[in-house]
Amino acid sequence: MPGAQTHIAAFLLLLTLSVCIPPSDAGARNKVVLATLDWEPYIGRSLENNGYVAVVVKEAFRRSGVDVEIQFHQWSRVVGLAKKGRVDGYFPEYFAEHITAYAFFSDPIPAGPLGFFKRWDSNIQFTTLEALKGYRIGIVKGYINSREFDRADYLDKHTVKDDLTNIRLLLAGRIDLMVADKFVGHYLVRQHMPLRAGQIKFLPRILEEKKIFVCISNQIRGAEGILAAFNRGLAGMKADNTLDNLVPEFGSVFNLSGLPPAKP
Repeated sequence: MPGAQTHIAAFLLLLTLSVCIPPSDAGARNKVVLATLDWEPYIGRSLENNGYVAVVVKEAFRRSGVDVEIQFHQWSRVVGLAKKGRVDGYFPEYFAEHITAYAFFSDPIPAGPLGFFKRWDSNIQFTTLEALKGYRIGIVKGYINSREFDRADYLDKHTVKDDLTNIRLLLAGRIDLMVADKFVGHYLVRQHMPLRAGQIKFLPRILEEKKIFVCISNQIRGAEGILAAFNRGLAGMKADNTLDNLVPEFGSVFNLSGLPPAKP
């Protein structure tokens, strides 16, 4: 993360000096393997320490005496590995009831608003989803959005492999809207197409203010203990304000104030 490397390194050093609790709830396991994806600015291979969410997850487990190995894959493979118990779990995930058939949800981690992006010169607005009939809407394969939107089979949804593909389709006029986290959409266009950063706009009416979760596969031994170990560590991070302090440390990637005004 540009300009924040020194502060983050110092912050992580302080974390490693805090008291570590033995992993009794994790059935004496001292390591878990979790799958994830590149979903910048929350998590990614190119981000400092793999990003905000990776640091939260590793620190929560570390406080319970558990090391974390993170594997990066395409999202559909991430979920598939967890369903089959080939990894201990995956993250970050939005809550959806059907996922409880194959995984346990952790306590929540703060995230951002989920909604629609449009081109800067589009006049699309809506009060209900039915008002979006007739528009081509880009979504990502396997992503949970909102319950109402995912059930809205009357909408014209176009599925692609990732958010960046949707941004490119949106700017090319091949779709009219795309569903994404507000920070993800703006970050990706800034990183990959900085000269066009002012050409997309996030609609003020959102689908949902989201929280994200770690999901532990119910196919693996000691799943409940692993979940308890994470939740205990996360609770400690909330209690001593470590979680709140992480936001300023990673603030530059979530700061939208530097975005250029909308223009062609």
